[in-house]
This record gives sequence, C-alpha cells and structure tokens, in this order.
Amino acid sequence: MEHILLWIVFGLCILPLILSGGYMMLTGKGASLIAGYNGKSAGERAKYNEPALCRFVGKLLLITSVCLLLCPFGVQFEMPWLMWLGIALGTALPLVAVIYMNTGNRFRK
Repeated sequence: MEHILLWIVFGLCILPLILSGGYMMLTGKGASLIAGYNGKSAGERAKYNEPALCRFVGKLLLITSVCLLLCPFGVQFEMPWLMWLGIALGTALPLVAVIYMNTGNRFRK
C-alpha cells in the first residue's frame, strides 16, 4: 500500500513538470491558466507583459515540482529530512514567488 501512495505522489509531482515543461508556460502561451490573470478584463491584461509572466510561472512550476519530488524519494530511501526539505521548499518557494510577482510592477509593460 505504501508503494502505491508513493507512485501517486510521484505522478502528481511529475504532472506539473510535463505541463509546464512543455510549450504551455515556458513558451509564454499559458496565460489563461494563471489564476487572477485569467479573471482580468482585456484592458487590464493588455497592461501586462504576458510572455514574461508565463515564463516566470512556468519556471516556478518546474522548480516547485522538483522540490516536491524530494518527498517520495525521502520516504522511499528512508531519509525523513529529505521529505521535510521538499515540503518546506515546495511550500515556501511559491509563497515567495507570489510576493515577488505582485510587488514592484515587474511584469507591467
């Protein structure tokens, strides 16, 4: 049973790697998937550098997925510190990135 859960967690970590690693975000064409940006009016969206925003979110998804991949490896190889490191990085990194994105008008045209 434990191995099945590990494979499920592994699959859930790989999914964002595949989706964001493809042409969806890193090529700047996945803006409709970014929460908050999708709900803005066309006039508001025109104020933002959409490709740069998509590339940043794609990189964030890749890094977060890699951090979360540490969790099943930590459990599999019986290294709890690796699991906790993955949880800590996978939680803290997106929070820091959202603060970074929303301060300083970095993605405005």
